[in-house]
This record gives sequence, C-alpha cells and structure tokens, in this order.
Amino acid sequence: LELVEDRTTKKPFDAARKVNVRLKKAALDAGLMCYPMGGTLDGEQGDHVLFAPPFIVEDAQLDELVTKFSTALSATLGVPTALAA
Repeated sequence: LELVEDRTTKKPFDAARKVNVRLKKAALDAGLMCYPMGGTLDGEQGDHVLFAPPFIVEDAQLDELVTKFSTALSATLGVPTALAA
C-alpha cells in the first residue's frame, strides 16, 4: 500500500516526517505486525506498507487488520480515519 500526502497528485510525504518509522511504531502499539518502508520512490522519498496475512484467513481477521491499521494510520498522521476508534 503506497502512502502519499496528496492522492490526486500522488505527492509523497516529506521524508523528514518519517511516516514509515512512526507508522511501524503505531502499528505495533495497535497490535498489528506490518512492514512499513521508506525511500521507495527514489531512495529518499516515498512511503509504503506491506501486509503479509496468511493464505487462509477469516473475514473477521481481515476486519481486525484493517481496523488496527486504520488506528495506526490515524495516530501516525494525526487525523481521524473512518475506522479508527
């Protein structure tokens, strides 16, 4: 999943914000293991996150992943998301 500051222009977040680093901590705090990385656009700019759920997964487990990720994303960006409690 690519994370961008502006969805229309696909402008990446400023690397100084360390979105991927903060997202990793927030995800772990929410109980979610995922793989955020930075520099994916040009070695410095660009953030993305990789999810690696098992091949056999229940709908409730996917709902849990999405809810926890939404919580982590909200904490990282400082804005409420639709699913964050």
